[in-house]
Amino acid sequence: MNQVCPVCNGMAALLIQCPECGKPMEDQGRVRNFYGPYSPYEENLWPQLTGLSGRAVSSRCIHFLFCSRCRIGRKRAVKKILI
Repeated sequence: MNQVCPVCNGMAALLIQCPECGKPMEDQGRVRNFYGPYSPYEENLWPQLTGLSGRAVSSRCIHFLFCSRCRIGRKRAVKKILI
């Protein structure tokens, strides 16, 4: 069995409202994609970047959400599922 992110794999949508205007925030993808091509291989840095423990980082996929109206971004941890 493998752990996968339901949002990345199209099994669920990330529906978060902007805390400022209430408009749905847009999922911009995994935070790891914003840190460069080698970031997925730098596992020891993820607890520092996300604020999660090492075990929590491995069981979650961190997504970046953005409100185009308010120009604010947020990170959201999505629990991975077993398939």
